[in-house]
Amino acid sequence: MENQLGMCSIGIDVSKGKLDIYFHPGGRYEQIDNTDEAVKAFCQRVQQESKDVRICCEATGNYEHILVKEAEGKGLPLALANPRQVRDFAKALGLLAKTDKVDAKVIALFNEKVQPRIKMPVSKEQEELGEYRKRREQLVDMLTMEKNRLDRSKGAITKSVKKLIKTLEQEVEAIEKAMQRIVEEDIELQEKSRLLQSCKGVGQVLSHTLLAYLPELGKLNRGSIAKLVGVAPLNQDSGRKQGKRKIWGGRSAVRKSLYMAALVASRYNPQIKALYMRLITAGKAKKVALVACMRRLLLTLNNMLKNKTTWQAIYG
Repeated sequence: MENQLGMCSIGIDVSKGKLDIYFHPGGRYEQIDNTDEAVKAFCQRVQQESKDVRICCEATGNYEHILVKEAEGKGLPLALANPRQVRDFAKALGLLAKTDKVDAKVIALFNEKVQPRIKMPVSKEQEELGEYRKRREQLVDMLTMEKNRLDRSKGAITKSVKKLIKTLEQEVEAIEKAMQRIVEEDIELQEKSRLLQSCKGVGQVLSHTLLAYLPELGKLNRGSIAKLVGVAPLNQDSGRKQGKRKIWGGRSAVRKSLYMAALVASRYNPQIKALYMRLITAGKAKKVALVACMRRLLLTLNNMLKNKTTWQAIYG
């Protein structure tokens, strides 16, 4: 059965209980359970049937976890597509109907024509770090909501809100300690964390975020890493009209942490501070200047990991 499928683009629509699978070309369609056993058997079959295959599914939050794990374990190239981009692609093709089979077909076509970036394999430690980082973000969001409620609460309600705030703060602290323990027990993560945090403005939060959500850092060129995160300014021009360049897309969790780090770096990191002041002096809006600082900080960190050197070794 080897190479029976030939060159094949496989689109997979992922849901909690099922995987709807479409093979292109050929139009073969099948549905399997989203379980370890079923997905493992599917990946083994694909591995045997074709040497030239490309798998794609949408990033659903967590339902694709089993598929990602099994595909990476078998060395199968798998891309995680942005659901909004896939839907826009479907509209461009005139495929307005929405069923699980149609969605799987659209993903397969999107995979063939657009060829989204193949997901870089991550270690078990990075995966665990990512889960903790996601949970920390959830807790911080809840903590922010409770602190906002505190300003408007009275009497017994105030006591209840304060109690929950204390509990959430303790949970955040516990999560951060668990993340740090993962990094300290892995030699590669520990070294990368040391290099990243040698840069002024970069603390544990950004370091852990980059290690968990951006395994490509240090392995891509300047333009690719900036576009991947979503800090590369994109033109908004049409005919004679020249619009303002904007950033959008990319990995929002990384961009959010990078923004907070850029705020600190614009005060205490000489390299970033000089850039920020130059842009402000030139009349740029503060937000525009901060976005430029985010991009410069990201490129600096990318360069540090690529060359395995500290910030001080490059910039003194």
